[in-house]
Amino acid sequence: IWAIETAKQAHILSEIKSRPKKLILLFGHEHYGLSNELIKISDKIIEIGLSGQKNSLNVSVSQGIVLHHISNITV
Repeated sequence: IWAIETAKQAHILSEIKSRPKKLILLFGHEHYGLSNELIKISDKIIEIGLSGQKNSLNVSVSQGIVLHHISNITV
């Protein structure tokens, strides 16, 4: 289970070079993010690296970026 969330302990998406064969991705609310309970059960927290003043993206844009990146990683 990977949580897509902004957090201090998060791994930057562009640095992810491997993924499990089976994977659950958790995307949070655009304003509130994921609950602490969901973050706690996650095996890894992934953050999309952003530059500038924005620290969040529309959830559908985030999904597209993450799915594109992980679909290009060999299992």
